[in-house]
Amino acid sequence: MAAQMSCMFAVLIFNICFMSVTKPTSEVNMITSNLLHDIRKIISLDNYIVLIYLVSLNKIGAISISDSLSNDDFKENLLAQLRNSEFIKNVNPLFNDVFYTIINRLSHIELNNLLCALKDFSIEDHLFSEFFEDLIYKISLNQGRAAVEYMQPLELTHFIMGLISNDQGQKIYNPFAGIASFGVNMNEKDSYYGQELVPTSWGIGLLRLIINGKDHQNYVCNDSVTNWLGNSQKFDLIVANPPFNVRLHERVEELRNLEDFLITKGYQSLSSN
Repeated sequence: MAAQMSCMFAVLIFNICFMSVTKPTSEVNMITSNLLHDIRKIISLDNYIVLIYLVSLNKIGAISISDSLSNDDFKENLLAQLRNSEFIKNVNPLFNDVFYTIINRLSHIELNNLLCALKDFSIEDHLFSEFFEDLIYKISLNQGRAAVEYMQPLELTHFIMGLISNDQGQKIYNPFAGIASFGVNMNEKDSYYGQELVPTSWGIGLLRLIINGKDHQNYVCNDSVTNWLGNSQKFDLIVANPPFNVRLHERVEELRNLEDFLITKGYQSLSSN
């Protein structure tokens, strides 16, 4: 019963929380702010997601921005690097398609100028995960409501994880996972199963898990409604921050909206432990 109540409470509380974030260190804040300042005249704010992908992929070694500029066909160089990256092959080949979609947001000139601006950018390894989180936050803050799919307040995540933490380790299902905020903050003993429908959001979530050293094998790009994992297995906890007031295109077991679906299906998908 405690697990069931935790599931329902976790789902419903998200709709009444206000945004609050933990401030980065002054060093990271300066690095992030300077980088955004340098590229503000190169690409539009709507395309800042490209920056998130390029900086992180370059840092983890999946691409080399400087090598991509070795000839005029730098876009194809980037895509070829990613296709040939053993790291990405071992993570999820779908990521190649997502990256292709992201890169195609920019014109030839925009991409060239952005790569030139980023080729000498560097940051120490021990600062990168904090920088990555701050970069996502600052971009989302600047984009306002357009970036709502990316953001989940850090305090909200920590609050919910504090309520459901268990030293024994738990099997946790995170439908409508967004950019895997719960996965990033899971206990090391927990088993994380996440689903996100939007490919570009899933790609950022995958990078977050990798950069933060978290298990990413069961974080997939999938529709949580049509591919509800609880139909085939049970979980100790189900946590989610779904879009609210969304009606289902087709009724699922006579359920008309996403809130009813999540609570009903979540209740049915909990283990009896």
